Amino acid sequence: MSVPAVLEKECICFGRQDLHDPVHIAYGVDDTFAMPMGVSITSILVNNAQIEFSFHVLTDGIDVAHLRKLEAPTKEYGRCNIFVHIFDASFFDRFCWNYGAACVYRMASPCEIFKGCWYCHFDVRRNVAVCPVFALEDGVDF
Repeated sequence: MSVPAVLEKECICFGRQDLHDPVHIAYGVDDTFAMPMGVSITSILVNNAQIEFSFHVLTDGIDVAHLRKLEAPTKEYGRCNIFVHIFDASFFDRFCWNYGAACVYRMASPCEIFKGCWYCHFDVRRNVAVCPVFALEDGVDF
């Protein structure tokens, strides 16, 4: 997945680069919600042991301590990678009006930028396998 340079200031990647056809899941968070997002990522990995995942974190900034913690699931489970896409928040100013940037990230994830990428709310744990969901149309929140 590539992000246009006008949006992305930096991309940090943790984990394997040799995944075969992983399921792409995006989160739109700021630093406040990094820990609940980590719980959600771990829950997905624990409950879907046979699937490879690429997680995409869409943010305008995240604390270095939280960044270091994002590497842990890639080492523990080995069948995933995590891309932290640090966006230029000023690009979204014209879209946010009365909404936060996370809302705009939710709208951006299923569009052409992240075609085929599922958006997952940071505060949702996945206690069941997500395989049946992948039969649904792209761009549906789960």
